[in-house]
Amino acid sequence: MKTRLHRVIPWLSLLLSLASLAAIFFFTKTRTIRLSSIHLPYAMVAIGLMVLTYLLGGLRLQIMAHYLQEKVALGSAVKAHILGLFSAALTPSGSGHAPMIALSLQSSGLSASQAWSVSLYSNIVDMLCYAWMLILALFYLLIDHANLDKRILWGAGFASLLLVGLFYFFSFHIHYLNKLAHLIFTQRFLKRWHRPVMRFSSKLMANLSQLGQIRFSQQVILQAVSSAMHFAGFSIFYVCLRAVGLEPAYLSTVAIIFLVLLLGFVVPTPGASGYVETASVFIVKGQYDISLVLTAVLLWRLISHYSSFILGPLLGGYNLRRELKHARP
Repeated sequence: MKTRLHRVIPWLSLLLSLASLAAIFFFTKTRTIRLSSIHLPYAMVAIGLMVLTYLLGGLRLQIMAHYLQEKVALGSAVKAHILGLFSAALTPSGSGHAPMIALSLQSSGLSASQAWSVSLYSNIVDMLCYAWMLILALFYLLIDHANLDKRILWGAGFASLLLVGLFYFFSFHIHYLNKLAHLIFTQRFLKRWHRPVMRFSSKLMANLSQLGQIRFSQQVILQAVSSAMHFAGFSIFYVCLRAVGLEPAYLSTVAIIFLVLLLGFVVPTPGASGYVETASVFIVKGQYDISLVLTAVLLWRLISHYSSFILGPLLGGYNLRRELKHARP
């Protein structure tokens, strides 16, 4: 059943994306996607930016492992990052991201608690990164577009405070989760797993606490790498618009697509498929030829989202082959 589900979900994601584009075709009375309008040099730049996000994502995992006094090769860290993206693309709200990274880092030599702490802390770092990037994006859009609804700014301010609060809790008060785990697994029907769960939980919390209490300069390094990774990823959308001959404002485009992708975390479809395509088309369709916008969005999703559907299985198969080779007597 699980294997069948793994086969169905990628096709479901693709079907939702195509369905959303088909709906846009129908309601806007567009009949063509102008693939011939794609300028190859821009497409290559977009692919290069995607590769850069892979490298920066792997570098971030490598840095966090270093903060735990462990060594992970950059290639192994990049592989873990890509597998995490692949798993996130298959799961609602990207929920498969952290487990896949943890499993991949374990295969690279980290203990289970270290691998999970690095994986989870990458999400904690993103909470702070998204918080200040969200404020900057909204303030820029407010300045750039005087008619921006002020309620959006208030909502962004609340979301930023929430993200900062979550970052603070997970960085400095993570031990409360250990107490919660103890309370849960002392219940009668879960008591048999209390000892192994608490042993793992204690190690995990210790590693997360160690990462949460790194020096300010070390946190700045993580924020710099994270923001560069995300900014490169958001820029792919702009480059894809340029690839079809459109000339949008760079910072406005990056800020808007950041908001679109951030909201995608609460969309329950795999990889937010359907929502992302529709939202990204409608934020720019009023300014340009809709057929060119559709072409750009299709190119963008192929590079930034569906590329992981190719790389993920290839890297997963490589991992499995290596594990089987090492398991032979």
